[in-house]
Amino acid sequence: MNQKFIFAEWLLELFKLHVFWIGYLFRGGLFFGLFPATAAVYAIVRHWMLKRHPETLSFLFRKYYKENFVVSNKIGYLLTLLTGIITMNIIYIPIYHETIRLIMYVILIFLSIIVLIVWIYFFPTIVHFNCRVGDCLIFTFQFSMLSLNAFFLHVLLFGIFIIVIYAIPAVFLVFGIIPMVCTQMAVNNNLYEILRRKKEEGDVNRHLASDKL
Repeated sequence: MNQKFIFAEWLLELFKLHVFWIGYLFRGGLFFGLFPATAAVYAIVRHWMLKRHPETLSFLFRKYYKENFVVSNKIGYLLTLLTGIITMNIIYIPIYHETIRLIMYVILIFLSIIVLIVWIYFFPTIVHFNCRVGDCLIFTFQFSMLSLNAFFLHVLLFGIFIIVIYAIPAVFLVFGIIPMVCTQMAVNNNLYEILRRKKEEGDVNRHLASDKL
């Protein structure tokens, strides 16, 4: 009975986190609220997984929303712009000459993979590490290369999440992106530990980015 109560309590916390995400999304007028609100969700899940000092959900969301507001919007809309440019080029590829078309396909596939990697890792990176925008983009690649298995696992989990919400839309209505964030941060916890060991061994630049407290 006690385990059922704990499980129900956690479900309620996840639902409340989803509600805060929606609230702060609109607080930022959608345009400026999307990325910092999402970053705040990642930061709170990290806070829970690291078993930090308990704080109210409202306090934590406000804190992490403000903390990640600038960097998440800068990187988020830079990635959105790059994604838009790649998409437009893919749409107009058929009008190019055959030789140019082949070269463009190679370039666009390469750029698409890079942008996909940054999309997958940029939220976990900015909420865990202290880094400037430029350094954050570099560090995202370094972080993603720690484990190719983790990268493919992220893609697989995202695919499963899409299938689940397509089959059961109510899951997204009640919990939003929270289940996806939890699974992604669970995978990344192992990467954080791998990176910590590599920093101690001097295999990576320990001055590039330091862990947030």
